[in-house]
Amino acid sequence: MCAKRILVAPLGWGLGHATRCIPLVEELLRAGAEPWLASDGRALHLLRREFPDLPLLELPSYPIRYFSDHMVLNVATRSHGLLAAIWRENRLVQRWVREHRFDALLSDNRFGCFAPGLPSIFLTHQLFIRTPWQALSWAVRQLNHRFIRQFSECWVPD
Repeated sequence: MCAKRILVAPLGWGLGHATRCIPLVEELLRAGAEPWLASDGRALHLLRREFPDLPLLELPSYPIRYFSDHMVLNVATRSHGLLAAIWRENRLVQRWVREHRFDALLSDNRFGCFAPGLPSIFLTHQLFIRTPWQALSWAVRQLNHRFIRQFSECWVPD
């Protein structure tokens, strides 16, 4: 019987998403799975250092600039570029699924890391994103849930 090949893809904004995935990768290894890792930036470097023997793939960065204390405003001002990055990410993941024959995908806040017909798990701690404005909070929540519904499961570890 072949080991399950699972792509683990944490978001590259800082190191929090990557460090949250380290125990998951360790558990996959203990269970006899074959984890592959994918990220960008500092998260990619951390994963390479923690798991030097595992296959590593590079994903496109999500373009965010921090000009405000309000994360939602930072994301909103870059929404076009962010949506384009998610689309590119999904196209790349679809190609990798065909090329590397993944059995499942585990995405830590990477909205484009899913594949129809394949178990795709979205790991997040932000189901209800708040903004300073109630109407905007509702719209952001709807968009967030629309993205999450593309995955077969959503795990909330916090």
